[in-house]
Amino acid sequence: MEKPEEEISSEQEIVTLLEKQALLVKNQEVGKKSSKQKTALFYFFIVVSVMLSVSFGIYKDDVQIGIKYERQGKDELALKHYSRAIKKNNNNAVAYFKRGFIYEKQVKLDLAVADYKKALAINPNYFYAHFSIGLIYYHQKKYSLAIQYFTNEIAINFRYQNSYFHRGLAYVKLEKYHLAIQDYENVVANNPKHKRVYFCRGFAYQILKKDHLAVEDYKKSIAMNPKDKYGYFNIGLIYNKLKKFDLAIYNWEKSIALDYRKLATQGLIKKAKESYQKKHNNLYRLRANIYRLHKKMSLAKQEYDKAIEFDPRDIEAYYYRGYVHQEKKEYGLAIQNYNKAIDIDSSYKDLRYLRGILHQKQGEHYLAIKDYSKAIELHPNNAELYYKRASMYHLQEEYDLTIKDYNKIIEINPYDKKIYFLVSSLYCKQEKYELAIKNYSVAIDTISKNNLFYYRRGMLYYRQKKIDLAIKDLDKVLSSGYGGAPLERQVKRIKEQIH
Repeated sequence: MEKPEEEISSEQEIVTLLEKQALLVKNQEVGKKSSKQKTALFYFFIVVSVMLSVSFGIYKDDVQIGIKYERQGKDELALKHYSRAIKKNNNNAVAYFKRGFIYEKQVKLDLAVADYKKALAINPNYFYAHFSIGLIYYHQKKYSLAIQYFTNEIAINFRYQNSYFHRGLAYVKLEKYHLAIQDYENVVANNPKHKRVYFCRGFAYQILKKDHLAVEDYKKSIAMNPKDKYGYFNIGLIYNKLKKFDLAIYNWEKSIALDYRKLATQGLIKKAKESYQKKHNNLYRLRANIYRLHKKMSLAKQEYDKAIEFDPRDIEAYYYRGYVHQEKKEYGLAIQNYNKAIDIDSSYKDLRYLRGILHQKQGEHYLAIKDYSKAIELHPNNAELYYKRASMYHLQEEYDLTIKDYNKIIEINPYDKKIYFLVSSLYCKQEKYELAIKNYSVAIDTISKNNLFYYRRGMLYYRQKKIDLAIKDLDKVLSSGYGGAPLERQVKRIKEQIH
């Protein structure tokens, strides 16, 4: 193993060297001195030699040697010497900390934490060990533990701003934004030139909907770091929310340009162009979405046109341009855009559902059913899709298929009151009264003692001449106060038929 020239690696070698030095002096002494004087001079020189050796770096303990190797990037050699120091003295807090740091660099985090904790057991005020454990726990997403160690470090060394900053980050992860802001304010008070704190505090303000304070902090972050593309982007989000659309778009454009320049300066020209094109395309869509959400459909369409011109396979632009045409009741153009989007990805969002609605509006029932069926394949538990297809089957007098879809809706959501009325009405239309009664009975047992269910079932019993059952259901309705005088007269007439 390679050793530095000045290194003396064992205590025995040091003793041997000092003895040789002392012996040399002893042999050179003139014999005029007494034996007692010579002995005293001999031991005096040993002491002085040891002191000089330590002063000039001839003697180095294992921690010092480890630090030197660590500075040279020779972590394995450093690790060996830190371990040797611990073996010689297991109360050496510095050796445990330094070895823990090497383990952390090697991503042996359990070993690192164990060594940091040993350092703390020896010296509970070793604040760097508290901070280092907190940092590891933060990156392991153990945010509560991280906060505990950052807090320990702050109690020992309240001026160490990194712990305030990182504790603030951990509070954000736990959605304790007010506590995070308190820590960030402490950092700002002691180090107003901290480059990251303003963005982080701005983010916390943004989450708390303190938009003005958030924008101020993002601007400070940009002033300190003009290449802060995320600062520009988040300012754009806030201005968009405040309906200051020109300012929103201006900041988003800044963000995109910065990202392009960053990649270009790294020599990644192709990637930069692709990123610029993609994000600029996103900007067209963002701008279009703003116009669309505020019902400025013509302006929205213009921006979607630009996005599609930029990228002819931009499925989102086709999707929303189709929606714009749909809102303007330009159904043919809307279908054309949905067709383009489906050609790119037939499973995208609710394309089949939207196109099905347009076919339905245009009386193209077969095409509507086809689209709803495809949509159901993609989303088999979406009750609304079955409602839509059932309505088409009903118009085409395909009652069995209609009932099948209705029953599927009940299977998905057995608490949907409306569906029981639709099913029973269709059974009555087919003169399947027993099935209609059975359906109402299921509704009463599943949902609630609904007066309308009792009334409808009672009238079906009456239709089947089951007068006792009819009166029983209708009396329940009357006792609840539902129906009033008209129902009372109706029940009275039914009862008279028994006598």
